[in-house]
Amino acid sequence: MKSRTLITLAISAAIAGCAEGPEPGQEASVTRTERPAPVSAAASPAAPAAPGKVAPDDMVARLLALPTPRRLDLDPCTLITAEEAATVVTPIEKTEAKEGRDDLPFRSCEYRGGSMGMELVGIQVGGYTAEEFDLVVRTNAEAVGQTAQPVSGIGERAYWDKNNLWVHSGTTAVRFQVAKIRKMEDSALLETTRTIAEIALARL
Repeated sequence: MKSRTLITLAISAAIAGCAEGPEPGQEASVTRTERPAPVSAAASPAAPAAPGKVAPDDMVARLLALPTPRRLDLDPCTLITAEEAATVVTPIEKTEAKEGRDDLPFRSCEYRGGSMGMELVGIQVGGYTAEEFDLVVRTNAEAVGQTAQPVSGIGERAYWDKNNLWVHSGTTAVRFQVAKIRKMEDSALLETTRTIAEIALARL
């Protein structure tokens, strides 16, 4: 009986000792958990562009640095008539001619019609040297994830980027575009666009 009482008293004393504060003149010990300092976003390195791709900021800078086309005294709506455009887009519902802005002085002409007015034949003209033309076409194609493929037998130099046929002749650059509601194979779309381009280029 005495041994049980002694054990009970010993346990009680131990618990009481743990609950007591520090001895007089001594400071309590405090355990602190240090949190790591937040990492500044500016200090974090930017993620590199994927192999074979240009970082968005770099591409924007390249596009802004492209040469501005020279305005030509040429009405692109005289290069293709509504009747000729109607061989691709039927019926032709409206024609839009634009002079372009001062900082981007392309002149353009669009024939719209077809299903829901969403089909078009578009022509855009501006003045570029051969070197400027190559740079503009290749950079614009790269910006949308395409490659400007050379096309032989039309103009002095020409490129196809799966959406536009770019043709250079003398100091004149012409961009031809055909859009159809029904998806066309790339080769068929190129041939259709090329047919329109050959008609227009004969009038330059």
